[in-house]
Amino acid sequence: MARDYKTIRQVANEWGLTVRRVQMLCNDGKIPGAVKYGKSWVLPVDVERPFDKRSLRGKGKNGENGERSKADAINQRNQQFLLQMSYEIRTALNSLLNYADMIRLHKNQPQKVDEYVEYIQNAGGNILSFTNNAIEVALLENGEVRLEESVCNIESVLQHVYETLSKEMERKEISFLQKVDVCHEFLYADREKLLGVLVNILEIVLSFTKPKSTIRIKTEELMSSRAGKNMVLVTVEDDGCSISEAFLGKLNDGSILELASVRDVMPGFGLRVAVVKKLITLMKGSLTFESSLGYINKAIITLPFKVADFADFREEEKKVAADLSELSGKRVLLAEDNELNREMTAEILSESGILVETATDGILCVAMLENAAPLYYDAILMDIQMPNLGGLAATKVIRALEDTEKSMIPIVALTADVKEKNRIEALEAGMNGFVEKPCSRDTLFTALLEAITKKL
Repeated sequence: MARDYKTIRQVANEWGLTVRRVQMLCNDGKIPGAVKYGKSWVLPVDVERPFDKRSLRGKGKNGENGERSKADAINQRNQQFLLQMSYEIRTALNSLLNYADMIRLHKNQPQKVDEYVEYIQNAGGNILSFTNNAIEVALLENGEVRLEESVCNIESVLQHVYETLSKEMERKEISFLQKVDVCHEFLYADREKLLGVLVNILEIVLSFTKPKSTIRIKTEELMSSRAGKNMVLVTVEDDGCSISEAFLGKLNDGSILELASVRDVMPGFGLRVAVVKKLITLMKGSLTFESSLGYINKAIITLPFKVADFADFREEEKKVAADLSELSGKRVLLAEDNELNREMTAEILSESGILVETATDGILCVAMLENAAPLYYDAILMDIQMPNLGGLAATKVIRALEDTEKSMIPIVALTADVKEKNRIEALEAGMNGFVEKPCSRDTLFTALLEAITKKL
């Protein structure tokens, strides 16, 4: 299908820029779809204006024009971001709903049902990953993310990264080679954020890797006197298709998020890059992408870590070790207003031998606790956002009860609120744990067991 174009002068007039400025944007590869025609350029009729730092400069003495231009540019960037979010989420939701319909049509064919369920899980995972990355970028930009370091095993982290992406590599018939050359097996790190960095980096590299090729990860420890920390160098390399110089530049300077066209490379690609760069900056490290005509792509990550030893690791292990079978026979009061979430959570708990009773809001939750015999319930799983009486308010009411055997009951927040301030508010209200929705079965059970075994 032929594509309609307009001249560079038409675009310049529409955007309120000079022809020279629009031409410079085209030369820098910042306008997707622009085509060189003779000595000038033509642009698609549906072209979107890229975020342009120069447009933020003021034109009047009082700076009003500059402020207005800055606000317009920010609004435009926000609109593009929301449109990209809508595109990614709706695409994944479309796949999810279509596969759900396919399950109905093939419900008597177990093999096909299993296949469609896996597709649904992948689509749901894409939505969750994209949403988490969008939230992470916002929190990082607002300075609301903190590092929570503990002792972890570097080889265990790398193994987790491989297991997370092994199915995708098997699907593309990609060989995976790993070499670990470190002097110290244990280090102090925020394990979840380190995993987030490495998984996202590997997925970025995977998006450029051809089927039946090879990905190599080499991890080295470099001695350093930097604030008592050693440097860990992780190089992720593949022999897939090479990256263009213009695209490589955008990867390294962080402007990849501005390209709407990257969504054709990989869903949420720009967000992955943005999250990784901001997390690595938070961790005082560095990230560089390299590519060459020999079809070698590299992501080079350098991160500083404080060295730990096996004794530190064992001590940390004792803190988090949990025999989840201890939950069998425990009675939990689940306060959740959403009917589907309530039924699913209750079923997950019940299948593991936990006795579950439910409340649809905070008022009913408090009433059920007050009317029950002392020590009847072992814990409460409390949603934060509920009608009539929310989870925080209900927790405060419970903590104020005269019967100490009821007022001291372990309460775990179960919420979709993910900001650090929400966690702080929950703990200040008297809750013993905080679990973000959606969560895995192990995460939920571990938080529940930890709250029960460590009462107030």
